[in-house]
Amino acid sequence: LEDMKDWELAEQEVVELVQPALALDVSGHALRDNTHSESEEVREACDDITKYKGGAIIFMLHNILKDDVFKTGLVAYLSDTRGKISTPEYLWNILYEAAQETDLDLGFQSVNTIMEEWTGTSGHPTLSVTWNTTHFVISQPSSSRWHVPVTYMLQNSPGVQMAWVHPETSLLIPEINPQWILLNINQTGFYRVNYEAELWQQLMHQLNTDLTRIPRLSRAQLLDDVFALVQSGALSYDMLLQFTNYLRAETDYYPWHTALRNFQTLLDNLYGHSSYELLKQHVVDLLTKVVEDVGFNRQPQDSHMVKLKQALILERACGFNHSDCIKRSVSMLRSWMSSTYFDADLSTSLFCSGIANSQTGVWRAVWNMYQYSVFPSVRASILKALTCTNDHAVLKEFLTNITSKSASLVSLKDKTTLLQTLASRPSGAEVLFDWLLQRFTSQMNPITPEASNSTDAAPSLSVATPAPQAQENLVPESVTTPASTDNSEQTTAHSLTVRSTAVVSDPLSEDDLLTILSYILPKLTTTEQGNKLDAALALNNTGISNSTLAVMKKTALQIHQQADWASKNNANITTWLKNAAAPTVAPTVISTWATGVVGGMPTPSPSGAVQSSLTMSILVVILSFTLF
Repeated sequence: LEDMKDWELAEQEVVELVQPALALDVSGHALRDNTHSESEEVREACDDITKYKGGAIIFMLHNILKDDVFKTGLVAYLSDTRGKISTPEYLWNILYEAAQETDLDLGFQSVNTIMEEWTGTSGHPTLSVTWNTTHFVISQPSSSRWHVPVTYMLQNSPGVQMAWVHPETSLLIPEINPQWILLNINQTGFYRVNYEAELWQQLMHQLNTDLTRIPRLSRAQLLDDVFALVQSGALSYDMLLQFTNYLRAETDYYPWHTALRNFQTLLDNLYGHSSYELLKQHVVDLLTKVVEDVGFNRQPQDSHMVKLKQALILERACGFNHSDCIKRSVSMLRSWMSSTYFDADLSTSLFCSGIANSQTGVWRAVWNMYQYSVFPSVRASILKALTCTNDHAVLKEFLTNITSKSASLVSLKDKTTLLQTLASRPSGAEVLFDWLLQRFTSQMNPITPEASNSTDAAPSLSVATPAPQAQENLVPESVTTPASTDNSEQTTAHSLTVRSTAVVSDPLSEDDLLTILSYILPKLTTTEQGNKLDAALALNNTGISNSTLAVMKKTALQIHQQADWASKNNANITTWLKNAAAPTVAPTVISTWATGVVGGMPTPSPSGAVQSSLTMSILVVILSFTLF
């Protein structure tokens, strides 16, 4: 087994826990709120805010107290409370007792005082950094109530230093001739940082001259803060372009993890608008060096982190239509179909692009192979890849058949995964939205038994199964040319029709309807989509409850809000991309994101790697659900 010391579990907490928590916390609730009813407390104890923010705040406390004190206090807490009911205050007091045996700087306050504010207040602070010719001035908004642990480093002073910013006070750091200052080293604190224009310029200059002077996790933190500050309107798109240009030289996993997640969110909100393709091409240009760095081949000696970076970069590069990635993905798909070897980590990254850039006959052949695969991980990868086809007719046929009650080839769990995967891409969400509306309107005008037997019934997903010895002939020579025609003639004579009869669409339950709608909502960004839902809701309804209709009307309003944001900002972003070479002296506010837009609030999801260290996993389970 590979040595897990090389898995960088603690470092992964930053991009897999802290950054998603900050994004979710923009419009979230406090971890502890005594004004809520018991039912609200139970519901909030299980939501993403509690899981992610709870873990992120414990992560911050862990870094304040350091390993030895934190572990000593945790062991004492678990020993003292075994078989007993406990309170958060009891844990904070035990940790404070352990800290008093050391010279740790807690800002002249107890752990309980610190944590009471972080768990009892919604949101998080944004620290402001300015320079007044003699000092750096670090402050938080006057309305903030947090005691903020600030780690910082100066360009001309090596090492990381630590201080506290208290409510209604500013932290002054003497500096007569500064070059740059960097806060929240390795993003161990749960807050954002906004520098004045000149200080941002100095940080950008450092990244473009020698990026190694800034720690890699801090580079990821800077990127995450810039995207968030642009989203809030505090910085401009010009600033975002300037800052992310340094990525042309970046090859580390963590900054790219952050950048690609945020770029994807921005792209999702622009799908269907003219700036979408321009932005996608811009990201492809930024990816050039790191794609060359990771390569397309897996080496036996590759570490876990090398594999993780390669999977991340190739998955996103292929998704953005990187030309080399498309060629390799189609070639890899062909090789896989003629062999039995399947590298789950690498193949999953390229599989989607291979399917998207192949003919429909190849899609059907891969579907056959899904049915005969006995390995769960391989089946899951194939199923996700099948949603990547650009043939919308095949996708709709696929959706109708796999969601049929009589469908037995796909498990309920895999159906859920498939729908979520399809909804995760704007093009897939578009297909899923149209399919969902068709099902919704047909249920509002129920199909009679006679109509069920008509030619309007859902089409069957009849596929041919190749003989095992003929699998190498499944991929046609023209596989790199996308087409919407069915190349079924290229399958062998040893065929088996899996579904030979028409399948009548089973009615969707209202819960299923709303669940699928929630999956695709973040990707619905055009006025046309909002109008389609409005039209469906305007039909005479006899079978949908008022509560479901209310949710759908609210959803339609959110779609229109997202479309308004995209329409208003599309021209600005297009100009931003076309004038990429034009420098901007200082960041300015161009526009703000519309209220209700989901973009900028990524839904955290596992990346295939272990997401947290053992200590943090225990804490999130124990503390997020029992203390908060």
